[in-house]
Amino acid sequence: MTQGVDEQRAFFEFLLHFVSTCRKVLEDNVIGVVLVGAHVKRFVRSQQDVDLIVICDELPQSTWKRYDLVMKILETVEPEREKLAQAAGIPLYLSPVLKTKKEMEDLQPRYVVLIREGKILYDPRRWVKRYLDRIRNESSKGGSI
Repeated sequence: MTQGVDEQRAFFEFLLHFVSTCRKVLEDNVIGVVLVGAHVKRFVRSQQDVDLIVICDELPQSTWKRYDLVMKILETVEPEREKLAQAAGIPLYLSPVLKTKKEMEDLQPRYVVLIREGKILYDPRRWVKRYLDRIRNESSKGGSI
């Protein structure tokens, strides 16, 4: 795959597939998916990790049960991830994190910095947009969450 528009399009289509998979695995529980990190502005060939935050109304408290959900998502998107990685000529590693709305509200400041610049991939209730607008506004005023 040549670098440029085709690569960007393939990456974006993969992200849409990831969102669709999250919605299938987590059902109506997903209220938002946010891309964070180096890929927010564009697909970056030198950055292999794709960091995503999946925000849900409710999630199991158990770390292991959440891990099982993440693994189910990753297993489902693996064929498409592999195709994109081969086409781009680099390994890509997905790093999704599952959080509840409450956990997002209680994020430590060092994590707020990461998500503040995030790109919303899915937000049917506009909760994520309101959340990001609020933390961006508070951080621009020098406040904290």
